[in-house]
Amino acid sequence: TGVQTCDNIHRDFQERSKTRSDEMSAVQEAMNIIDSPEAQEAFSGTFSKGFLQMSVTTRRVHGHDTRQRVGQVLRAAALRSGSAQLAALASRAQVDVFEKVKAAIDKMVAQLKQQLSDETKQRDYCIKELDSNSRQTEDLDKHKEDLTQQKNELETAIDTLKREIEEATSELHDTLVSMKRAGEDRGEENKEFQSTVADHQATQRILGDAVSRLQEFYAKKALLQKSLLKAGSKRQEPGAAAPPQPPAHKEYRKSGSSNKVIEMINNVIHDASLLEQEANMAEQKAQEAYETFISDANVAVSKLQREIAEKNGLLAQRDQELRDTSEAISGSLDELERLAATAADLHKSCDFFLDNFTVRQQAMADEIEALGEAKAVMSGASI
Repeated sequence: TGVQTCDNIHRDFQERSKTRSDEMSAVQEAMNIIDSPEAQEAFSGTFSKGFLQMSVTTRRVHGHDTRQRVGQVLRAAALRSGSAQLAALASRAQVDVFEKVKAAIDKMVAQLKQQLSDETKQRDYCIKELDSNSRQTEDLDKHKEDLTQQKNELETAIDTLKREIEEATSELHDTLVSMKRAGEDRGEENKEFQSTVADHQATQRILGDAVSRLQEFYAKKALLQKSLLKAGSKRQEPGAAAPPQPPAHKEYRKSGSSNKVIEMINNVIHDASLLEQEANMAEQKAQEAYETFISDANVAVSKLQREIAEKNGLLAQRDQELRDTSEAISGSLDELERLAATAADLHKSCDFFLDNFTVRQQAMADEIEALGEAKAVMSGASI
């Protein structure tokens, strides 16, 4: 992982730093051979002046002689003195010591350049990973906010659906109750109608029978009177003088009171008939109103039942969406925690490294320059 990479580079840097320190010590020891009191004493015993002070640091030895001249001077001194030690020193100064030191310097420079490259890559990695972590965290925070808003909207929608389903269910119940009561009321109204019509019809029948009886009575009475009058005019004793001619009888008419009674009854019969007709019309209108109400109520019931079924289906869908959204929010929180932990590890490994990157790069560049100068001193040193 990125954190492990940071740790590995840090350990590699520590190991390279130790190796470079060891190499610098070796170079210093090599240079001390030339700078040692024994070498100085040997040089001063042969020449009138002391020469050859060298250091692995950035101090330059002024002069125009090269490494070859150092060897020549040492060999000349060895020839004059006949000293085998000076001859060996000349050989080592010309070949062994400088070449080994320069090789060590070249190796150290190569390692430093590699470290510069590695740390640059590590810096780029840290910047990239921290930026990626920050962007992922920002995007996930925004996604979590969107999910939270979606959850709130779903909860509101679910509450609204539940309320609407409850209202529709209550309206459906009321409609069904109204239909039942309307049916019961219609039954009672029809029952009352049947009774009323039966009463009006009975009244008409009874009064019709009464009128018929009265008419029959008055018709018989009138016929009887006519018969009596006719019979009286024909009865006479034999040989008796004829009685005087009776006054002519008027035509028989019903009494005024009988006509009024029959008329009154007929009026009652007529009123009863009208009441029966009105009852029939009222019953027809009531039945039509009931049928219209039942038809409209059935439509309303079907609509309410369909609405309740659809909203129950939508409610189930919203409940599932709410569960999915809640799980997504939980997953986002877990991912945010993971990103936060990763960010903490990255900051732990990268912050100090990034804060000191420029300083470290400059220090290594300065070190490379110093080593180059030291190499130049050995390559172009003069006594």
